[in-house]
Amino acid sequence: MHTPAGRSTAAWVDPALAKYINVHRESNRVAVGRSPGPPPTTAELVAAGNTSLSESAKPISISAPGAAVYPPIAYLPQGLALFSARALHLPMATAYALARLVSLTTSAAVLFAAFLLVTPNPLQLALLTLPMSLFQLASAALDGFSTGLAMLAISLYQSLPEAQPRHRPIIHVCLVSSILIVVPARLHLWPLLILLFLSARKIKSVWAWFTSLACLSTVLNWVASVSRNTVDLRRAELSTDTVQTAIHSLSHPGELIALVLRTLTNHELQNFYFRSFIGVLGWLHLPLEPSKAYQMLGLMLAIFTVLTLNWISQRTWRMLLEQTRWLLVGMAMLSAMSVFLLLLVAWTPDPANALLIEGVQGRYFLVPALMVAMAVAPPQKQQQRLPSLVLSYVSGSVMLMVSTALTLRVL
Repeated sequence: MHTPAGRSTAAWVDPALAKYINVHRESNRVAVGRSPGPPPTTAELVAAGNTSLSESAKPISISAPGAAVYPPIAYLPQGLALFSARALHLPMATAYALARLVSLTTSAAVLFAAFLLVTPNPLQLALLTLPMSLFQLASAALDGFSTGLAMLAISLYQSLPEAQPRHRPIIHVCLVSSILIVVPARLHLWPLLILLFLSARKIKSVWAWFTSLACLSTVLNWVASVSRNTVDLRRAELSTDTVQTAIHSLSHPGELIALVLRTLTNHELQNFYFRSFIGVLGWLHLPLEPSKAYQMLGLMLAIFTVLTLNWISQRTWRMLLEQTRWLLVGMAMLSAMSVFLLLLVAWTPDPANALLIEGVQGRYFLVPALMVAMAVAPPQKQQQRLPSLVLSYVSGSVMLMVSTALTLRVL
């Protein structure tokens, strides 16, 4: 990454990759109305896809504002795919398809590992199989991988009390590794850092506290570094000092709360948050068809929520007061609020005088929603019984089939 004078932060990339990115970026900009066009022709798209990656090609600079915020390790699946494609001199279209495939399989493997540790409930599976969730899992972006790592981190922490003493150090190391990757890439998930120190307290070991502090220090240093060195000139009147803007907003909590409330009570934004949480694909220019799909999927989420909560009537209310459940709810609330703060300082023009917070999308709330779903889950012993397993996975399969059909309909 580098920042040319008077320009946004840029990256050095292979010429074939740069050509492929630019032509498809322009095509998407025309589709969403950000560029007057004309869109790239079919011949231009095919030519960009047929250009081969090469180790001998000299890298060129391409604008990538905001990309420096994400650590390279968060793109490990895509990086491995593109590295292999470059070594084999594959054309860009094939390399991109390979990056999507590796990202999908890696994300699915991480989620599978999380499910082995903590059995998912119907609501979790429904959230993970929404059209937007499927679209993210199958894309070359880091959303699917980061969601899987977040679920793995929570599952690792939840499995710690019942783990054998000799397995707890391994679980803690995996927890630290997962959080070290996902939090710098998704800053609104910073509440996951809390799990590090709760894990260290349960292990009662000096090295566990040391690794937790080392992880926290690494994340803070990374955020401080990219905040100083990343320049984003995509929008006029954006804050050039995000740290100072964040401090100003937090030092005026009354104004910040009023701004968030105005944003949350805006009916147009409420509708957009709901639709983009369920699934508005592409560059937010491919809504689901028919339009009733959103109401149908919303109803299915409500049904799966009831199925997940059906154990409450058979259990004592004392179980609802378990610390881990309230911890997850608190983390979800902090994470959701952080979305608004981060978009205020990084994407809203003139944040000190803004009437609404801009740039918030419903998909940013997937992991907080999953945290709540895990908080209201039945006890593991009950979830691992055959009737509960059948209920969970049949529910997930139904949601997967419906969401897949609706996703393929618009792609």
